[in-house]
Order: sequence, then structure tokens, then C-alpha cells
Amino acid sequence: MRRLCATLMLALGCTPELEPIRWQPIDIDALRQAIENPTGFVDEASANEVAAAIVQRNEPYRVLAEYLHGVFMGAESGEVGPPWLVPQALAGTSVYVMVACPGPLDDFAEPFAHGSMRIDSPTLDAEVISTFAVRGQLRLSFTACEIDEYVFEGTARAFHDSDPHELGLTPELDVAWLAQPDQPYTLREPVLLDAAGRVSALFELSSGETLALDWYVTQVELHLRGRNGELLCTIVDSSLDCVPP
Repeated sequence: MRRLCATLMLALGCTPELEPIRWQPIDIDALRQAIENPTGFVDEASANEVAAAIVQRNEPYRVLAEYLHGVFMGAESGEVGPPWLVPQALAGTSVYVMVACPGPLDDFAEPFAHGSMRIDSPTLDAEVISTFAVRGQLRLSFTACEIDEYVFEGTARAFHDSDPHELGLTPELDVAWLAQPDQPYTLREPVLLDAAGRVSALFELSSGETLALDWYVTQVELHLRGRNGELLCTIVDSSLDCVPP
């Protein structure tokens, strides 16, 4: 995993009339159970239905997962040590953290030159920020956030914990490939990311049943899981090429 040049900056709203942003919290236990126990059958038809979604979204999910891993898990473990700035005083009604997006590979522009991700959380205070141990319910807001070859806009409800060390995410993110910025699409599949870089996404089929797809950000293989078993898949052109593991 490449190191991220992310800069963290605490931003404060100090006017008394400001109200903290509110959002519907994630039920992390329900999300974990849904991903661990998909309800649909794995077969050729369901694999094709998932392929229609993941073929386009696979690489954006990979780069997003790597970025979030570095921000939340790497910062705590020492794997990634981004520079960050804390003001002298914490006050006001709306405390949040801004994280710089890294931009294209090997781009050494100034921090925040490639957009940002804002983290809102009711758990933010001076002690939490001093260790960057941001846990619990979160709201992530992406603004012109460039990561590798993609630009992310929108929000994601999230939950971060260290026991187990995982990040749950329900995104509503528009993403565009920099080479084709006029053809955006949306990431909205619920996702779990663990400390080892394993990503698990939950796909809802047209039947209303679900399949889970697991992969690692550094590997090309994907595991497609249903209640009747799993298949080991790779992306070939616009389809999933799957075999029993």
C-alpha cells in the first residue's frame, strides 16, 4: 500500500448559533451480519448481475478503501504518519476534521490541492484529536476529492471501531474517472473495511436478495458469496469470470 500524503486540519465553528450536523447513524451490527450472511444464491445469473455493478466500480472502491485505511487505521497503527495541524483552542458547537485527498500517484502538490474529506463525529474532542483515535458514528463528506485517477463527491455514513478494527461505510458518492469526467456514476453499496485491507461489499439483486463480494486492495481476485457457497472471480472485460475456490 502506498503511503498517503494526507494532511489533517481541525476546523472549528465558533459562532453559538451553529448547529452540529446530524445524520442517521449506522447499525454496524446489522451491517456486519448482512455481509456475513448474504441471502441470495450464487449462480451465473446473479454473478452477471453483480458484474454489471462491480466492473465499473471495482477500481474506485479499491483506491477509496486504500485512502480510508490510511486515514483511520494507518494513523493509529503507525503504518502511515500524516502531518496534521491542531489549533491552540477547541471551542464552538461544530468541531470537525478536514483530511487532504492525495491526488494522482506521485503528485507532490501542496496539501488540499486535490480536495478534501471532512469528518464529523459526536466523539470529537481535544483528547480524541490528539491521538486521531476517531471512533464511533461518523459522517464523511467528500469535496472534489481526487484519489489516483478518480474524483469523489458526496457523503458517506460510517462507523469506525478498533474491536474488531473495522470501518463500516454506507456511501452516497458520485465518482468520475479523470479521463472521462462527463460520465460520473454512484457508489452506494454498503462496505466493511478491516485492518488487513480486506473489503467486503453488499450487493442487492433485482430479487431483493443479497450477495457479498470480498477482495483485498492489493489483489485481483474477488470472492462472491451467497447462502449456497462462494465463487472465486476475476474481472474479464465487462463480466466476472468465476470458478469454485
